[in-house]
Amino acid sequence: MRKSFTKVLFGVTVLATASSLLMGCKKKKDNPDNLDIYITNAGYRYEWVSAIKDLFLEQDWVKEKYPKLNVTIYQNDDQNYTETIMDAGKSSNRFDLMFGMNLAKFNGSEDVVDLTDEVYNKEIPGTNVLFKDAIFQSYLKSYEYYPKGNHSGNPKFYFAPWAGGMDGIIYNDFFFKENSYKVPNTTDELVSICNDYHSKGKYCFIQGNDENYFNGLFDIFWGQYQGIEGYLNFWNGIDDGALSKGIFEQKGRLEALKVFDQLVHNNFVCEDSDFQNFMSNQRQFLKGKALMNVNGDWFVSEMKEIKEDIKKNDPVSAQYSFKMMRTPIVSSIITLCDTIENDAELSALITAIDNENSSLTGEGYAVSQDDFNTIKEARSVVASHGATHQAIIPVYALRKDAAIDFIRFMATSQAQDAYIKATDGASLPFSYDLKTKNPTLYNEIDPLHQERISYLNSSFINPYSLPSKYNFPLNKYGGVDAFYLSGGYDFFTKMRKENKQPNTYYDETIAYYTDEKWDDVLRRAGLK
Repeated sequence: MRKSFTKVLFGVTVLATASSLLMGCKKKKDNPDNLDIYITNAGYRYEWVSAIKDLFLEQDWVKEKYPKLNVTIYQNDDQNYTETIMDAGKSSNRFDLMFGMNLAKFNGSEDVVDLTDEVYNKEIPGTNVLFKDAIFQSYLKSYEYYPKGNHSGNPKFYFAPWAGGMDGIIYNDFFFKENSYKVPNTTDELVSICNDYHSKGKYCFIQGNDENYFNGLFDIFWGQYQGIEGYLNFWNGIDDGALSKGIFEQKGRLEALKVFDQLVHNNFVCEDSDFQNFMSNQRQFLKGKALMNVNGDWFVSEMKEIKEDIKKNDPVSAQYSFKMMRTPIVSSIITLCDTIENDAELSALITAIDNENSSLTGEGYAVSQDDFNTIKEARSVVASHGATHQAIIPVYALRKDAAIDFIRFMATSQAQDAYIKATDGASLPFSYDLKTKNPTLYNEIDPLHQERISYLNSSFINPYSLPSKYNFPLNKYGGVDAFYLSGGYDFFTKMRKENKQPNTYYDETIAYYTDEKWDDVLRRAGLK
């Protein structure tokens, strides 16, 4: 990623270095009529905030409330800059609104404005819908704040979302068609494709050595098998209705690792995944180096310029197209179902669910209502990096009022259209069916996003984005993760380098959490 800073004021762009921007923040006198916004890139580029800014200033209610308002936007590719400037304090920070990343330590702090009443419990401008009701409810959990030791009642909100961040498997649609592959519904089908593609001397996956997107699949497989309630119970420390270290015996974690074991071994992964960064390997993916890449909804926007360059200079790669599949359902889920006999029947049922067919019998399947419900819920599970993209307002900001209204305006249909257009199809985590509301724009965006947006807005499947583990006291304060792993929570790297079977990680974790250690975890988490 580029590491330059840019200042944008009403369409005028001025380049600045990191040091000069910091010095400017220290020396420049704050203008009470100016709303100063900071934005980091994170793959979505910067155009979206300028587009929303233009619309915001055109609103009659904004003109009436803020007749002299100017908006200045500062840009920076350094994803750690927001934390740095917040740590530097008021004397070094003149921003009123900051769109940053990885700011969990500021959640509930005295350094940022409490948005609960001023944003979440207020109506979106021009509607009678509360901001908190417009967000996909599964996303909302990731923005909740409870003080340590008090994890019930009404949560507060100190962050607002500025990216959806949906994770998934992006695949080369040209290669899929060339090899007559059907987009897999199950993990067994996914592994079968990998075996066939690898037998032809080709790589199935390529990743970057400085990202962990592949690990997002683990949580999806786990949530599919365990069910959403079971997944949440783990992070709440609940087993059989009570706080218990029995959570470490949840089988969904083990079944997810078994899928990982199949995918990351067998030489399915290109060796460049260990030696080159994500931008280099995403470029290689666009040029056909591998069949698939685990990535997110920022992919199209982040790779826009590179893809355009490839189209001009590489006619072979120019013919490739890319889509994001719905994450295949873990095949071992049929062990929880009484009426699904094999993977073929599971796949047939998934196809019916994708077609929003509620029948218990159909082509290739005949199941009970309970099993239908189990698979339908599994198909709804998604994972997201969206919770790490946080908008915050420093408590010392001069224009807190305008910053608050800017965040509220982001939930309007106008702002969502502007965001989608500026990011080539990425979307904010608000309930907004673009295909219905703005079919013209829907038809203009990248096919990868057309399928993703239709899926996210399916009232039949009702997708559920698993909440961030960092918002659960068991993880945030107690340090608990899905497994006890020395050296970090990175299954993609660890399982490829360590000669361990999935059962080993599972058994080691159960053995590690003695009664004494579990009691210590609960005390640190404020649960005991």
